[in-house]
Amino acid sequence: MASLRYVILHHKLPANQGRGPHFDVMFETALGLQTWAVETLPELDGPAVPALSLPIHRLAYLDYEGPVSKNRGTVQRVRSGVYDRLGDTANQIEFQLQEASKSTVSCDQIFVFKRLAADHIDGCDLDWKLSIKTPPSRTPITSKAAN
Repeated sequence: MASLRYVILHHKLPANQGRGPHFDVMFETALGLQTWAVETLPELDGPAVPALSLPIHRLAYLDYEGPVSKNRGTVQRVRSGVYDRLGDTANQIEFQLQEASKSTVSCDQIFVFKRLAADHIDGCDLDWKLSIKTPPSRTPITSKAAN
């Protein structure tokens, strides 16, 4: 059963920053939040999108929404829940996500991060792609809160 949390934050940056708005996809680990930034979230079972691996972030972002310190914009949660890490190699990491929702039904999705090359600048790993896949046997998960 999944016990570690994830969050996807929409990060809006000030106009004077070099990057535009993006999504921070964050996974809880023992060291903090393993994080990737993507400009758009890919469609389920659609083509992969470029992803930028970022340095570990603070666990506080699992529950935080609002301004980011040092005038680095604002973040708003768009999705959260728990995950299982399915696979982890040097060039591919897979997470099976279960969304936390107020509705009674939630479906799993598999987030697949594939490394295309190992280029690093300022602690960021530049060449990743994110795709979202349907699990082989997709079945709705009934929330315990509904019982």
